[in-house]
Formats: sequence, C-alpha cells, structure tokens
Amino acid sequence: GTSQWVAPQASYVAGVTTDGNGQQWVFRTTFDLPEFTSASITGRWLADNLGTGIVLNNVIYSPAQTTGGSLTDWSAFAITSGFQVGVNTLDFIVMNQDNGVGSSAGGPAGLRVEFQSAEYSDIPEPATFVLLGAGLLALGLVRRRRTIS
Repeated sequence: GTSQWVAPQASYVAGVTTDGNGQQWVFRTTFDLPEFTSASITGRWLADNLGTGIVLNNVIYSPAQTTGGSLTDWSAFAITSGFQVGVNTLDFIVMNQDNGVGSSAGGPAGLRVEFQSAEYSDIPEPATFVLLGAGLLALGLVRRRRTIS
C-alpha cells in the first residue's frame, strides 16, 4: 500500500517530456539468497503503458498485464521457482505506447510494484542435525531403560 511510481525520468512536463513510443524499459532489482530449500515472491504490479513481463534470472515467470495501460487495474504475480543461491535478478519489463491521442513520441512510462510476501526456507545447519540425533538417542535410552526395569 505504500509503493510509488518509478519512471525513467525524475520528472515530466505535460506535453513536452516523453519516453518514446514503442520504447521498452527494464526496471531491475537484485537480491541475495543464501543456501535455501524453497523461495517465493508474491505481489502485484501496475505499468504505464503496458507491463510485458516479469523476469527472474532471465526466465519469464509472469505473463504480460491484461489491463493494457489502465492506471488502476493491478495484475497479481507469484514466483515460486527459478531462484538461485547468490545474487538473483528480478526485472519488470514495461512497454511505452502511444496513448491513442496521435502522439508518435508516446507519453511517460512508469512502474509500480507492491510485494505482498518474499520468503525462503534455509537449509538447516549441521548443528541442527546433531541436536536432533542427540534427542532421538536420549529418547531411545529412556525407552530402553523403562523396558529393562
């Protein structure tokens, strides 16, 4: 609920500043994952004019937005595979299009993303297995002691 629009330019002047008709923009973020067993990201996104895809580590994981440039109709996404140990690259691809008003230059392009969850399950430390083994051994000894008595 607190996301804001990001754009190729810091500010725009109506009727003067454009980002080019037919221009594709890639908005990128990176994040680092330690060793993990599973990971997922869910959220929603909105583009001006059209979001053409969400790409994680060079693989498309979300189809284009179906809203076609509406500035109020969010598109949900969920990515549950394709993560890698180390640096991951998440791209949101936006296509700027003529708004139908005859401008060959197009208007401003922009992106808005709201992440609803980003989770990963890490691989247990070796010490966890030692503690688990010690607990099972202790339970076995207690049970053996009861059966002997």
